[in-house]
This record gives sequence, structure tokens and C-alpha cells, in this order.
Amino acid sequence: MKEEPKHAACKSKKIWVGGVLLALALAVAAAIVFWPRSAGGQGEPFYDDGVDRVMIDPGHGGDSNPGCVYGDVLERDINLAISLKLRDILKTRGYTVDMTREDNTEISLGDRPALANERSCDVFVSVHQNAVENNDTTSGIETWYNEETNRYSKRLAQNIQDALIDATDANDRGICPDTTLAVTRLSLMASCLVETGFLSSTEERALLSDDAYQQKLAEAIADGIDAYFASVR
Repeated sequence: MKEEPKHAACKSKKIWVGGVLLALALAVAAAIVFWPRSAGGQGEPFYDDGVDRVMIDPGHGGDSNPGCVYGDVLERDINLAISLKLRDILKTRGYTVDMTREDNTEISLGDRPALANERSCDVFVSVHQNAVENNDTTSGIETWYNEETNRYSKRLAQNIQDALIDATDANDRGICPDTTLAVTRLSLMASCLVETGFLSSTEERALLSDDAYQQKLAEAIADGIDAYFASVR
């Protein structure tokens, strides 16, 4: 095989190295511009843009997805009632508030966190009710979170759980780590899913259907969100 002239080899090597360096520089620049700040299991406590934006997600919705149902009490309706109250409270406290739904609209699990990501929300809170089949005694409040997407989610969950228990004196079922729930797994910001009570409990179902108790729950969730922002600033 004919040996390549040394000067030609050097020139070829310089061109190759230069091309690699240029490609690396372009890749780094693209990552800085397009890679979400909250990706990679780390995340930020909030977007430092001067706006505290909260996404409220009333769980379930639509005729085909009512959640748990006990007589004429539907989870989707309780979730929405609490969420609308929470929206109004947060707005009076100066937050910018978005909702995944404001009526009995059906929305997919994937679209809920996608909407929050698209709007660069600082916090995502999904409101749900719990149930245990053929069990009238289990009751209480629990809050689910996923630290793999955003490491501040546990803090948000704890702040909200603490505020809810302080306000209601309900059974404290604690905060629960989980990596499978779609709304917390796909949300890039600090997020949690709150189960504010058990519709399967006759006593708690009556409370959750009461307007004054719903207001108390909404105010407590707002207090927890306040505590979260205070703790990360």
C-alpha cells in the first residue's frame, strides 16, 4: 500500500479533529438551549423568571373517567370543586395559576404534565380522592411524589401534607414515593399527587362533599405551596 505523504496525513487529521470539536461545540450549545432544566433526575426548585406559576390538576374528568364513585358522589366532581377553590385562593395570593381542566372535560394522563411543562410551571399539584373497596373505616390524607424527575418534589409533598394535616386533623398517612404515576413521572417541575380523603369512608365522604371542608382543604394546599416557595428561596 502506498504510504500517504506526511503533510497530507497531518492535514487530514487536523480537518477531522476540527470537525469533531465543531460537532461537540454545537451539541453543547444545543443542550444548553433546548435541554429542560429539570431533566436528568435533578431539577430546579422553580423557574427564576419572576413569576410563581402553579398548575392545578383536578384528577379524572369526563363521562368515561369519573374516578371512584359512591352513590351520587363522583371523585371527578370533588377533585374539581377543591381545585377551583385552590385556584381562587392562589390567585388572591399573587400566583399565576393554570389548570388542566376547569369543567368536566376528559384529558389524558400524558397531556396533564405536558401542559405544565409547556407553560414552564414551577409547581404541579394533582388533586385526587382515595378509596378502598368494601372498607368503610380506612381514612386519611396522603401525598405522592417522584424524586427521579425533580428532587424538590419530596419537599413540596411534605409541605402540602403537613399543611393539610394541621388544618384538618385528619389521619396522617404520610408522603409516599412512587415512580410509576404518570402525572408526577412526566412533570419536569416539583410535583405531587394529593389524596385528600377516602370516598369509601362514609364519614370522610360526607366531609369531602361539604363546601366548607373543601375550602379548608384548598386553603391548606395553598399554605403548603406557600411554605414550599418560602423554603426554596
